[in-house]
Amino acid sequence: MKHTILLCAAVGLASCVRQPSVMEDPVVAVGDRQLTRAELRALIPQHANAADSAVFAQETIRHWVSNEVKLRKARMNMTDDEMLEIDNLIDEYRTTLLVNKYQQKLIRQKFDPAVTDDAVAAYYADNADNFRLNENIFRGIFAILPAGVPHYDRFMEMVRARKDDSTAEMEKYLFQNARKYDLTLDKWMPLASVKKYFPGNIIANEAGVLRGRRDYVVKDEHYIYVLSVYDAHQTGEVSPLEYVKDKITAILINKNRMEFVRKIDRQLYDEALNENLIRYYDDEK
Repeated sequence: MKHTILLCAAVGLASCVRQPSVMEDPVVAVGDRQLTRAELRALIPQHANAADSAVFAQETIRHWVSNEVKLRKARMNMTDDEMLEIDNLIDEYRTTLLVNKYQQKLIRQKFDPAVTDDAVAAYYADNADNFRLNENIFRGIFAILPAGVPHYDRFMEMVRARKDDSTAEMEKYLFQNARKYDLTLDKWMPLASVKKYFPGNIIANEAGVLRGRRDYVVKDEHYIYVLSVYDAHQTGEVSPLEYVKDKITAILINKNRMEFVRKIDRQLYDEALNENLIRYYDDEK
């Protein structure tokens, strides 16, 4: 009961009876270190109910006491040199955090992440050999249709004809009848993403199907599996630009961001020099 009253007073719950107290009154202490009511209250989720807040406060106090006991023991067993090393690491870490925080703030405020299509195309042309495929990709049609699906022959006629004006009709047919389908005439897809749906995860004569831009159909007692390859690139070939455009854009954004940070570093250094904030005490700069 005593602990419950203490927790209620500490977290200031609406359902608890509040007693007049000083905000900085301690809830618990380990040696000369104290956890105050205000500090504990700041750690309690704002929208927690009374029961949850009390439990959370109890766990927070237990965790704080455990850490302070270990910290006290650690300090007692550290040499002066070890404490100095830790202080230096803390200073270095704090400096890194502050600098990174400032850089991220500048990036949010002033960095323009836009990358033009011309820049993407130029980077691709200069580095095409770095974008060789590690998988087969294709553009075309993939569908799983129920055995005995109506108007299947008409659908396959449209597939084989490969006419642009049939795309909407094929899309409608697949939407109404297919168990699963992808109509990717203008988007590259990994062949593996559809091959896994074929019986045995196999496409017979896969290289020939891709190279010949062929139609491949397999049937079992339940389904008809259709693959129509309109265009393809195989493992080891240079990837088409469209397939790696997002990757190149990310590369260029990161490259531009790094250059932006270097530019800011140079500007800050030059400003400090002009304001005589930097002084070298030897002949080397």
